[in-house]
Amino acid sequence: MNFIQNLLTENKCYIAGAKMAPRGIVVHSTGVNQTKTSAYLTSWNKSEVTKCVHAFIGYLPDGTFGTVQTLPFNYKCWGCGNGSKGSYNNSHIQFEICEDNLTDSKYFNICYKEAVEFCAELCKTYGIDTKNIVCHAEVYRLGYGTGHTDVEHWFPKFGKTMENFRADVEMAIKGDTSPAEESPVEEGDEEVAVTYYDWTTACPDWSVPYVQKALDMGIIKGDEQGRLRLTDDRIWTLVVTLRATGIMK
Repeated sequence: MNFIQNLLTENKCYIAGAKMAPRGIVVHSTGVNQTKTSAYLTSWNKSEVTKCVHAFIGYLPDGTFGTVQTLPFNYKCWGCGNGSKGSYNNSHIQFEICEDNLTDSKYFNICYKEAVEFCAELCKTYGIDTKNIVCHAEVYRLGYGTGHTDVEHWFPKFGKTMENFRADVEMAIKGDTSPAEESPVEEGDEEVAVTYYDWTTACPDWSVPYVQKALDMGIIKGDEQGRLRLTDDRIWTLVVTLRATGIMK
């Protein structure tokens, strides 16, 4: 997962700053052929805009592909509207996947993979059960949002359903624990070793206060032997989350 932060501080939802304790995740897609997140980072970062989500997945401003956080994850977003039973805006982290023309399998696959990895990190960080991951279309049927079809108009074109998605997130969560100290990951024709930090004292010095805070809060925990199995990416996600929620600076 490639993760950056670009909070929409001028957006009316950010300014409102209503807090929540995340209990689920809503997956949206944008509904227009625009794969660059910068289009939304610009157009949504205005005080007159009355919609906002916690993140976007697509091409980032630097040209790489990944996830950009746009709201603190403990803020209520304005993403799915109201339904007959209420709104998941009050309880769910929500993100948009930037659509293309819905015909490119390569683009779909990188979006899908990034979304799975992002949801897996959120589930681990906030203790969210994968059964509480839903798309906007499902939110509507459940009675907690407005009538939309995303992402059921897109995923099935490439053989995926939300049931598949939830199962893949569950697999990604379980796959986070590995007995090996280093795991080779192919990147092009090269192999890159992924380092695991099993103990707080083994983590990079700058990250130790954040890791300890996450342990104290129960955000992370060790395995049966007490090993943390943290990677650099996982540590950075913890740091960003603790800063974005105002728990640490």
